Amino acid sequence: MFIKDLRKGFYDEILHQRVLVLVAFDVDALCACKILQYLFQCDQILYTIVPVTGKEELEKAYVENSEGVKHVIFINCGASVDVVETLQPEESVRFYICDSHRPVDVHNVFNAVQVKLLMKEEEFDELPEYDSLFRDDDSDDDSGNDSDTSERSGKRKRFDDEAIEKRRDKRIWDENRQKILFEYNQFSTYGTS
Repeated sequence: MFIKDLRKGFYDEILHQRVLVLVAFDVDALCACKILQYLFQCDQILYTIVPVTGKEELEKAYVENSEGVKHVIFINCGASVDVVETLQPEESVRFYICDSHRPVDVHNVFNAVQVKLLMKEEEFDELPEYDSLFRDDDSDDDSGNDSDTSERSGKRKRFDDEAIEKRRDKRIWDENRQKILFEYNQFSTYGTS
């Protein structure tokens, strides 16, 4: 979810809270971190800053420093991975990602509860639609076909046309989703600092 108003959607949320800041080792990230550090000192916000260089260090830094933290800020790191899946946080933890690396993982973009993006939404004109990437199915592939296995143990399993059509549609949708994700993730670029 993109934050439109940085003051209300970001800074007022972390005010008077303990914050973990994970920062990459590049010039833009270090400068942004220094500015943020000054703001935290002026407003007396408790913070922990941990420099990271890769996904493994990101995971390690989060695990070692996440106790009692409800707000985690990523500066020029974390956008290209699904942070909720990678870090397995509690539901009350909020992630704020400020990253110039593109593409941003689609799970981070469409997670409106735990992930907040501190980026310009206008830069994401090539972002795939939600419905083309995520699908809410009420039933699994084989549910309904296993109803009476004791009667059919010696017989060949027969499928009705509806189940075959559902599988075919799901397979086509999965192939289309993989193609869309490949095209979206094909090239890496940089946004504005």
